[in-house]
Amino acid sequence: MGFGIKTYFRKVWKKSKKIINFPKTIRNKRANTLGQVYMAAHPLRIQVIDRIKETISTGMEISQYSAIHEYVKKRKPKILFEFGGGASTAVLCAAYRELVDEEGFRGKVYSFEDVPKYIDHTRSILCSSDLKYCELVHRKKVENILSWSEKKIWGFSYEKLVDVTPSAILIDGPFEAREKDSPRGVCLDGLLWLANRNFVSVDILVEGKKKTVDALQSILPGKQLQIIEGTGIHIVYGVTPSDLLLGDVKVQPQRIFEN
Repeated sequence: MGFGIKTYFRKVWKKSKKIINFPKTIRNKRANTLGQVYMAAHPLRIQVIDRIKETISTGMEISQYSAIHEYVKKRKPKILFEFGGGASTAVLCAAYRELVDEEGFRGKVYSFEDVPKYIDHTRSILCSSDLKYCELVHRKKVENILSWSEKKIWGFSYEKLVDVTPSAILIDGPFEAREKDSPRGVCLDGLLWLANRNFVSVDILVEGKKKTVDALQSILPGKQLQIIEGTGIHIVYGVTPSDLLLGDVKVQPQRIFEN
């Protein structure tokens, strides 16, 4: 009898979740439909979608590909750091190729990844023209604790970045856990880079990763990370050093991962 009641309530809960999530499901479907229309509107976009169909990366949905592509086309970041590469790298390169063809604007993606097989896979889905607009950067993943004032944040970052200043950051990695199914932390690269305060203004995009969004929001009290409807991507424009609620940050490395 007890088992039957549990089964009944489990079914009721599943149906309730579907009802609760129905508006979100509709928004996501609409965003994917609009994304398909957007990505079908230019030959370079069609080509890149065809190339990434067999991606082994965790990947984004078509709505997310269209969102980051449209972001690059509109905001024209001269340098973009992508934390966690893959199919999205090819989409970003396609956007930069369009900008060169249409306006003569040339930008570049620095795509960071800690797993060599994913770097090799990303390289395999890039065409020769894409390599003019991106650099694939292999860096080890480091488990860190960031602390300032009374606050501590645990998570993961790449061991070292490159010595250029981005005008945009896309956070989609590194994988925010020690291994599969272990507790997840914050993707710390954005926080670490902001903490250096060696920049004028930067846009930040975060794909999913609620803990990372919450951590960034906690140090940006005067800015609001807005979600691009139906995509799961959060974005905040024009972050400056004066926006940051950060004291002197101490970094306590916990572990370096070899891949």
